[in-house]
Amino acid sequence: MARLPLLILLSIVALTTVAGRAQEILPAPSAQSAPGQPNPFATLPEGTVIGPSGPVVPGPPPAPKNSVVIPPLNAENVWTQMVDVVDDYFKIAAEQRVVFSNGVPAEGRIDTFPQTG
Repeated sequence: MARLPLLILLSIVALTTVAGRAQEILPAPSAQSAPGQPNPFATLPEGTVIGPSGPVVPGPPPAPKNSVVIPPLNAENVWTQMVDVVDDYFKIAAEQRVVFSNGVPAEGRIDTFPQTG
């Protein structure tokens, strides 16, 4: 029975010392951050991806300095020219044109006969 008052006394002492050393409550973050520093509490733009190096906003890939803009080509003309060039060197066995479904091209195929010797 002598242990019970000792246990209660130790509990009270422990609680009073822990309460005295408790961390203080920090103030709410301000809307403004230091000049030149990003605000860590600002919302991220829509579409932002969080990667290993931090948040990244996806965008078009950077163009090289010596880039050339090629306009969109007519898929039918490109396919016809490819078949014409392949036909100059090989005999075509079968041809499956590129099919566009909702603007997405499916794989086209040109099969040729085997060539020996």
